[in-house]
Amino acid sequence: MIIVPFIDPNSKFPNVSPIHLLELCGLIPAWVSDDPELSFQEQVIGSYGFPAQAITGSVVDADGTYRYPGDPLLHPIAKWQRGGEVMYMYEYAVVAFIKDGVTFVTRVD
Repeated sequence: MIIVPFIDPNSKFPNVSPIHLLELCGLIPAWVSDDPELSFQEQVIGSYGFPAQAITGSVVDADGTYRYPGDPLLHPIAKWQRGGEVMYMYEYAVVAFIKDGVTFVTRVD
């Protein structure tokens, strides 16, 4: 079963249609399921089919805000959560996976 994301979790896109925000996520929502055997990261990167390169130096705040030195802040356009695992999707195809206190940020474009 597909897990439906929470769109605009920080209410930072009030003038953008939720449907448009979901469209910005591309195929990623179709790759995320409630399969407990695979983490969100395993599901997305496995479906993506290309090696995932970590964006080193980036930080994801507790509310999901993405920070990278010299770049503007990115607020999540979508959030998936189950148990202690969270995945955020941002503009520019940036995706953050957080599980067991470990954050992995990459681009899936």
